[in-house]
Amino acid sequence: MKKFDFSVPKELRQSSKIRIFGIGIHGDDFVIEFVDKKDKIQRIRSYITGDKHNDVESIRKLVESRLSYFFDEATTAYCTGKLVDAIDVLYDTDAVHAIEKIKKHQRVEAAKLDAEAGEGEKEKPVYTVKKFSGVTTVSPNGIGLAEAVIIGGKPLFAYTINGGTSVTFYEELETEDMILRPPGKQEYPPESAFEFESEDEFIQHIGIANEEDHLYKLYKDVRKFYTKDYFVDTEPKNSTLLALYTITSYFQDKFSTVPYIWLIGDNGSGKNSILMTYSWLGYRVFYMSGASGANICEYLGTVEDGQGTIAEDELGNLDEDEYKKLLYMTGYAFGGCVPKILDASSRDREQRYYRSYCQKMSASESLPSIKYSKGVLDREFIIKCLKGFPKYNVKMTKKRTGTPEVLRLVNELQTIRKRLFAYRLVHFDDVIGEIQGLSISGRALELTESALLLFHKYKSSSTEDDDDNKNKIFNNEIIPTLSAFLNDRSNRRNDSLEARLYPIIKAMTDAQNSDEFDNDTIFNTVQVEIGGRDIPGKSDIFYVDDLGITVTRTKIMKILKEKFKAVPVRTILLDGSTKRALKISSEVLERIKASYEDPWEIKIISAEDTSDQVDQPNQVIDQYRGQKKGDNQGETPSSNKQSEREDTPTGAENDLKKAIETPQISAR
Repeated sequence: MKKFDFSVPKELRQSSKIRIFGIGIHGDDFVIEFVDKKDKIQRIRSYITGDKHNDVESIRKLVESRLSYFFDEATTAYCTGKLVDAIDVLYDTDAVHAIEKIKKHQRVEAAKLDAEAGEGEKEKPVYTVKKFSGVTTVSPNGIGLAEAVIIGGKPLFAYTINGGTSVTFYEELETEDMILRPPGKQEYPPESAFEFESEDEFIQHIGIANEEDHLYKLYKDVRKFYTKDYFVDTEPKNSTLLALYTITSYFQDKFSTVPYIWLIGDNGSGKNSILMTYSWLGYRVFYMSGASGANICEYLGTVEDGQGTIAEDELGNLDEDEYKKLLYMTGYAFGGCVPKILDASSRDREQRYYRSYCQKMSASESLPSIKYSKGVLDREFIIKCLKGFPKYNVKMTKKRTGTPEVLRLVNELQTIRKRLFAYRLVHFDDVIGEIQGLSISGRALELTESALLLFHKYKSSSTEDDDDNKNKIFNNEIIPTLSAFLNDRSNRRNDSLEARLYPIIKAMTDAQNSDEFDNDTIFNTVQVEIGGRDIPGKSDIFYVDDLGITVTRTKIMKILKEKFKAVPVRTILLDGSTKRALKISSEVLERIKASYEDPWEIKIISAEDTSDQVDQPNQVIDQYRGQKKGDNQGETPSSNKQSEREDTPTGAENDLKKAIETPQISAR
């Protein structure tokens, strides 16, 4: 097929917000080329069906999705509207001839395919999957879970229904439109397959999960591996978090969101030991280093969410790998996917949607640049690792030296892993309800939802003593640990220019009782209150030591316009002169407040809760903050000072009120 290029509207070609490089038809696609913020040419391709309404709507969705990855909301909305209008006009004018040729070509190709297929029924595609919870030809009323296992060296699906009371093994499964087969042993990452010597051993573990195991027992048995008595010498709260999300990995497809965990530290700080322990205990862990986004997508597949979990060492290339970054940004929410076109140079190209949803644990010496990876870091719990002295080196469990000690450790790891797997199979159909009266919402709830809901669900049992023990773990370990990590995340979010601007602008509006300020007042006030250090010879720029960044007048105004939705206006001063100014809505400030003052302390406020439970998170968090300097991974003095500073913003705001300049009169 020929290429057809059309003229780009002037407002898009010469726009200060975004530059559209070209609009055309290449093959069977509309192609839109634009220049991103790094001056790289990006292309958006949309398949032409010949139906104007469907094609224009498809272009709108693709353009909006792609531009939002590079530009702010206002720029995306403006350019999307202009591009859709341009395509709508082209459809009935300059592009008519090209579209008719495409439709004719498509009819010819469809006729050829029909002739080749004849009257025979098409074969169903075959997919290799590690688990499937959808409807199959053997599903009773569409209920059941199929998990790929290796039984006596043979790959099979273990199909369980009714809480594991019925287990059947299949070599393959069939749905309405596909055939599913389990992976062979060589198709799994090393040590990640669930292997059993026989069907009897498998059924035995199902029986243990049904009759003996409960979630809190598994929690205690898992947590010990993340302590210095076994493989990881770290803070108690880190051990708790790692144990929680090891267990929730087995139920990740029961929740709408999952968190990521990022381990940072120097060489020898124990990052690899945590990852390797998780690779032993977590659900179908793909443990690797240096994998591309395409490698991860291939592992997670296209059939169903949550085919496994990811543990990646030395994740230092996230800033450069846009495809992997997109995978991490979409993969924390159920249903997340990334598109990929197979054989893009051929007429037989095919677009597939790879599932990206799963828990991910990563390790690196430092975090990626917040400038390019803010969206990913906002989905992370961060554990700072320091060198420790655990009793055992987890790496020796991979060598299989055959010593009695190593064999004992390997047996312990394999046994707890099979118990977790069996517990998943038995309890997969359990209904996990919401917790009424939770004090957190938004991203804080998304990060903690899976652990909170799962452990809240199973903290009641048949014996009162057992219930008391579970309640103590839930109230004294789980809730305080999650609250502490949410607090860490909140402090981390506040170490940004956007977060520093909010209390300054809020104090200005409160003190002045106005929502308009000239640009000079804004810049000078921000520099004073943020502690900006002058740069010799430059009047519109300063350096902020504790943030480690250079701040320009342009950058401040840009953030206020884009993040704070400030509107440029002209302000009339008392002497009659006018100056450029910004108008900042009080309603917008209230909404921004919710972002930077997001509650982090988890409380369950309801009639059945006691005051002890509600107050417990503060007590344990205070304990974490007050740990001795000798603790392995305790807080540094600087971080304590920072917490004190952030806990008392009122004084800074009061000082700012005194510094506001003379009242201004708005131009109307």
